Amino acid sequence: MSTGTQATKPARFTVAEIARRNHAAGMHYFDADTLRFFSQRRSDFRAVTINGRVFVFGRGRPWLKSDGLARWSLAEFYPETGRTHTVDQFPDSILYNEETTAEDIKLGLRAIAEPDRATCPTTNGRDLEIWDAVRAYTREQAAR
Repeated sequence: MSTGTQATKPARFTVAEIARRNHAAGMHYFDADTLRFFSQRRSDFRAVTINGRVFVFGRGRPWLKSDGLARWSLAEFYPETGRTHTVDQFPDSILYNEETTAEDIKLGLRAIAEPDRATCPTTNGRDLEIWDAVRAYTREQAAR
């Protein structure tokens, strides 16, 4: 019989579970009307847990407010309340960039969720560019 402490894995959430909890909390992030307004579907979204924080993100379809460019939607999900809050620490140069991938978004979210990490976890030039851009934008937002 083991008497030591055992590390618990952070909870993993699916987009469907996040949408269900968000709706139960009276929120509208994944409501049909909201998704239609932003030209998105629930299947456009992915969920990721980083450093104990839960994020959902998805790429939208081009729409007029963004001059015809597709935009990434990012939100942090709070399991204890079911609420979501838009992540606003990404510069538009990443959110509206046609070359931005889901992996780029996850790396940027990691830059936010791991504020004590001094350097980008990879040495890929594109990764460093995204890491630095998100970190710089986060510092600018905090200074306001």
